[in-house]
Amino acid sequence: MKSKVILSVLLFSATLSFAQGVKENEGETKKSELMNFEVSVAPNPSNGSFKIDAPEGAKVMISTVSGTYVGTWLVEKDGLYMQDLPAGSYLIMINSKEAVLTKKLLVL
Repeated sequence: MKSKVILSVLLFSATLSFAQGVKENEGETKKSELMNFEVSVAPNPSNGSFKIDAPEGAKVMISTVSGTYVGTWLVEKDGLYMQDLPAGSYLIMINSKEAVLTKKLLVL
């Protein structure tokens, strides 16, 4: 009787672990489908002028790492060219239909 209970518990645990693994793999697949586009910020570090390559129509919001809002722009067909950003560390949030990405930028 004791061995039947232990066997039942082991089978239940194995089934539960397999089901969780399937859900995790499905989530990874969905995540990789969402990340099916390229984003670059170059040069990084920068002297204050740089280009953001992201999907056309994506919204780009820049803030300092301390949270000060700098501005929001839309990416055009050729990308987004920025200049005259003061020295500091920045967070660049790129929001497109596919996903939201955050990049760091260092201006020297």
